[in-house]
Amino acid sequence: WKQGTADNGTASFLNGCLEDGLLPNTLQELGAATALIERYRELEKAIPIPTRVPTLAEWRAQDQPLFDRGNHKKPLESVPRRFLEAIDGKAYDTMLSGRLDLAEDLLRNDNPFTRRVIVNRVWHHLFGRGIVPSTDNFGRMGEKPSHPELLDYLATRFVEDGWSIKKLIRLIVTSKTWQQDSRPSPTARETDPENSLLSHFNIQRLDAESIRDSLLVAADSLDRRLYGPPVDGRANRRSVYVQVIRNQLDPFLATFDAPVPFSTTGRRDVTTVPAQSLALFNDPLILEMASRTASSIGNSEEFIRATWRRLLGREPSPQEQTQAGRLIESLQSQYAELARQRTVLQSQITEQRRELNAVHNRVRSLLSEANDKRDDEKPSDLKPMAYWDFEGNLQDSIGSLHGKAMGGARVENGALVLDGNGWVSTPPLPTSLKAKTLQARVMLNDLNQRGGGAITVQTLDGAQFDSIVFGESHPQRWLAGSDFHQRTKPFDGTDEVDAKDQPIVFAIVYQADGTITGYRNGKPYGKSYLTGTQSFEKDKAHLVFGLRHGAGAGGNRMLQGRILDATLYDRALTPDEVLASATGDHRYISEAMIITAMTPAQKQQVEELNQAIRLLETELASLGTSVSASQAYADLVLSIFNMKEFIYVR
Repeated sequence: WKQGTADNGTASFLNGCLEDGLLPNTLQELGAATALIERYRELEKAIPIPTRVPTLAEWRAQDQPLFDRGNHKKPLESVPRRFLEAIDGKAYDTMLSGRLDLAEDLLRNDNPFTRRVIVNRVWHHLFGRGIVPSTDNFGRMGEKPSHPELLDYLATRFVEDGWSIKKLIRLIVTSKTWQQDSRPSPTARETDPENSLLSHFNIQRLDAESIRDSLLVAADSLDRRLYGPPVDGRANRRSVYVQVIRNQLDPFLATFDAPVPFSTTGRRDVTTVPAQSLALFNDPLILEMASRTASSIGNSEEFIRATWRRLLGREPSPQEQTQAGRLIESLQSQYAELARQRTVLQSQITEQRRELNAVHNRVRSLLSEANDKRDDEKPSDLKPMAYWDFEGNLQDSIGSLHGKAMGGARVENGALVLDGNGWVSTPPLPTSLKAKTLQARVMLNDLNQRGGGAITVQTLDGAQFDSIVFGESHPQRWLAGSDFHQRTKPFDGTDEVDAKDQPIVFAIVYQADGTITGYRNGKPYGKSYLTGTQSFEKDKAHLVFGLRHGAGAGGNRMLQGRILDATLYDRALTPDEVLASATGDHRYISEAMIITAMTPAQKQQVEELNQAIRLLETELASLGTSVSASQAYADLVLSIFNMKEFIYVR
């Protein structure tokens, strides 16, 4: 030990003495050694943490046998590690793998292949076709170069310029060959139809990523920030940041021949298929970009010229100016007529519903009078799946979904108190859930908070969810939150102004057919919409309170306020049931009770009114959704998106 050496046995013995307290091991006990130990720790902190790069280990390697026609059960003689025979077929004189030798051979002066391949790929990306068309194959099975001397000149110049890709591109794009017109002469069309001799520029379609980026630029929406994590294809980042998942490729990019991540692709396929036209007319991304573009340009008298300049980089011809103007006028006239027809149909539907409600109300009034005279009438049971009253605990008073507080969440004075850092989580659902109703009685600390969730049903990882959310997309508005807004549209309800001073009850009803309706204090909030319903499987989903979704605090997902009670129904409540649940008055009269009490004449009248409403709604649906006055301008933008000039480089 004094000589500065110790074997394994000695080290184990000393460790045992330290563990048993037989040797001093604190600064107070070590006395004079304290200064040395502190100095040691200072020096240790000054040593930078090394950057570690995972790589392959180099150790003793051996040659591998050649398999007879690829059959691994029939090995032939061993093949020595070496470079290409065309350059140097001598076996590597090394006991290691030979990777270092291969790297040096790739860049040796008498090896022209590496520089030729790089130069040819750059030429291919600029001109749409390489000097050697088979960019992945320079061997015997590949195609011959159309301009071998040019290829060698560029390869030599590339090396002289320090293997700089930027200088190589500058050299090519400043050449007369690059700057040529794309219109071939009659002679070139006849003698060189494939333009192998480069007598004119090759027309080529933008690649998938460039088409998407061009759409974002046209809409003045491209996020030009550099670096960062991958994003969903609907984000505004450049396409280079769109995440690539092998079994979930971006459908828009895939339609325009984006390469798959299963193998290398030196030359992309360029197909022309109907799906591309359908995507450019119907894809949600395209429709959104058309609307954004029209909005950013504005509906001015100069709209047509401004659109041509932004999307095509030129002024419209007189003919194009006239045709575009006529298109806008025609579309505006059509949309105005459709709006008039919708107004008429909606008015007729409203009148029919008014008559229908009058019949229902007459029967409901008679039933109410009869119930008021009966003393034995019992409240009707809405039969919720789970209910939390937060009276001193987080127990589910109906089932087994007892909550567990996380972060700063706590129960106080008959309410779940949420400070923006806490939430409550329940065990997994005992049954599957699709059609459902979420309800919460809430008070908010701040009406300007954004994105917190009151009650949420979500998968256990928080990836898919449905939630009552406050102020996310629009301040002071309630929202049906969902993963990536897949089932989310604005209710277009009024701003919340009361929830800070008094409790309000908010409920969201999810129908099995995908209809989603919001209710505030038992009354419809804004308007319903149809988008889709998420199924939550048994034992694979649970509920959370105070959190929009996820498994931890953070971001704008946390609610600040108090939840006085919360209810989960495993079915979609009717409007009457929502009102009864919100007010606590379970002596409601259901639709089934009303229909049963009707006279035959009333039933016949109701059937005729319902039939008339269905016919009117079918006719209204055939007119499509209503559009804004600026839709004609967005349609013009959409038509230009579909012009070849927009997605082809000339």
